[in-house]
Amino acid sequence: MTKLEARSQFQNNIKISSKLGRKEIMRHINLKNTVVSKPMTAIFDFTGAEGERSAGWLEKNDESYWSLQKLDGHMAYHQENMSIPFTCTWLHVFETNVEVTAHVKVNAISSESKVGLLVRLTAEDAWIKAGYDFACGKWYIADRRGKDFPEQVFYSEAASYYHTGEKAVLRIRAVGNHVTLFCNNSEVVATEQAGQVTTGRVGLFTQYADASFEHISISLLSGQGRIEKAVLEQYLLPRDEYTEGASLFWYNDKLALINVYGELFLSFDQGRTFRKAVEAETEKYRFFVQSQRTQYIRLHSGHILKIDNYNGGKAYLSKDNGITSEMVGQLWRQEGLPKTWKFHGGMNDMLKEVHLSDGRYRVFYCADVRAYGNPEGKGKINYHWDEIYYTDDEGHTWRKSQMDTRAVSAMNHICESRIVGCSDGSLRMYCTWNESNCMRFFVSRDNGETWEREQAMPQMRCARSSHDLHEDPYEPGTIYMVFVYCKQDKVKNPLPRARLSLIRTRNGADWEYLMDVWRWDDTDDGRKPNINQIVDPSITVTKDYLFVLSGRSDYAGDYFHNQQRQQIVKIRKSDLIPYEKWPDEYPVDSKEITCIDVHGPDKTVYRQNENLDLAGGFIIVHYYDGTAEKVSLDAEGVALREVDLSVNYTSHFEQPDMSSCGRKWIRVDFHGFADHFEIKVLP
Repeated sequence: MTKLEARSQFQNNIKISSKLGRKEIMRHINLKNTVVSKPMTAIFDFTGAEGERSAGWLEKNDESYWSLQKLDGHMAYHQENMSIPFTCTWLHVFETNVEVTAHVKVNAISSESKVGLLVRLTAEDAWIKAGYDFACGKWYIADRRGKDFPEQVFYSEAASYYHTGEKAVLRIRAVGNHVTLFCNNSEVVATEQAGQVTTGRVGLFTQYADASFEHISISLLSGQGRIEKAVLEQYLLPRDEYTEGASLFWYNDKLALINVYGELFLSFDQGRTFRKAVEAETEKYRFFVQSQRTQYIRLHSGHILKIDNYNGGKAYLSKDNGITSEMVGQLWRQEGLPKTWKFHGGMNDMLKEVHLSDGRYRVFYCADVRAYGNPEGKGKINYHWDEIYYTDDEGHTWRKSQMDTRAVSAMNHICESRIVGCSDGSLRMYCTWNESNCMRFFVSRDNGETWEREQAMPQMRCARSSHDLHEDPYEPGTIYMVFVYCKQDKVKNPLPRARLSLIRTRNGADWEYLMDVWRWDDTDDGRKPNINQIVDPSITVTKDYLFVLSGRSDYAGDYFHNQQRQQIVKIRKSDLIPYEKWPDEYPVDSKEITCIDVHGPDKTVYRQNENLDLAGGFIIVHYYDGTAEKVSLDAEGVALREVDLSVNYTSHFEQPDMSSCGRKWIRVDFHGFADHFEIKVLP
């Protein structure tokens, strides 16, 4: 097993509390240009059985070239295949400024051999390599920012001789654009023109060479990352076409399936590798293929419920593991829907089963609606909201919550929500796809029939992007979430989408940071949108593992999200260690609003055409530092809107109409937040 010295130094993040009144303010560090005063250092003395892969060290999921080897009484990491043009092994850690030291012994070479160290590794075509080129007898540094950029190579001025069988201590130090390679504590080559300045992984590499590495030391100079041994595999699905979102379904311990855009991929080695299904396999597992945005979930009963997003929300149920199924219900009717809106249905993994406090199980589905903002249904889509559907009988009958998100949110764009149960018996509906700069959530105290006003979690910074969460069926009450954690370039901007994070809660409300699943700070090629983007993550929880999937773009393309490919990360649950405190890279202002509470006016019953009387009404504005402020209902920045959910083309409702009679839901908007009060107008 890999030994990490000073493990506690890496576990430097604490639980984040979503409760109002939290007073801790986070500091901001410009991590790209900062070297921390006391860098975190890990030293690896390889232990384990000879011939096996070392814990924590990864390589391509379809390769197995690296293994432990006893060398001069020590265990080293060895790669002996001299026919391989390039192979590398790496640690799952994301750091910009870093120093790596290794004792290296080259056992055999060819005329094209190269051996060395890797930093800032983010893709097959994005890295900094530093090592020895046996073809020309020189030390070198190679730098590339991705497929869209050429490789830069910087050689030492003079040739030097590094003989096979000779041990050398190699050390690379990368700080900003300055990269230096040392051999036996002497500088051999350096450059101040490195272009790959981003968070990335560290590793070892060989090209047409047999080499051994031992006594690895890694110093994380930026203080951004932490070495994670829980990650077992990280690779791209073998599908070359654009792939934005997908879901992994754990069929049993011998088979996992991924359905993406109507294509089926199978794994028979517990998710280490996937391949495209052949025709007979596609037919056998037809239940898991069908439409582009099909969603399925294994219920507590063992049955599988599937929703076909693009076909009117039809619900199918299988009681025999997908061998047979029947259509049992439908959420909405596609025919007859007004053209002023359209059901997008939702991205991957929107179906969630919740064990209610009264013992029942309820399945929720948040259906995304896109609307044009005008009765004619013309122009571009200007509004997004969620309608919440639920079933108590495995999809046979569906009901809709009494309100959708328009009734309780001031935002014009908020959707792709997911619902979980909390230990206090309430429900929470979380949403990262919104036009604020952080996670928002809504609370229900009646099992999802109604929802309270939105609240913000400023610590959980995010651009307008999706997320996923899943309760652990083997540890009820434990919920995992993956979301795109980053600071927006500007308000309402969906970019950057550069960092995918894994977090966990034991009660549905208070979250702890577990790890960076993926991170690649955006590469600027002089145009927008950013090349590197993470979209539509999903998470699958099994008895022993987590599987995190997401779209990931490595190079520019014709789509807004560039050339997306599907990334798969396999994680061992038992090796997850929460950070001691939440990362502090993205600042939170002490006066950021977390929610508002509206106290309605004294007068609640009116006669037709009588003026609305706001006397006695006010807003309590809650801030991140735990303070609160009282604001009048007629203050600047306050807007009163009469919510009419029968209006199906907008979420931008008009002022209260006192000429019409009936009970009225008055939404109070203030700086991107909403609450409400109710009145009644009599004839």
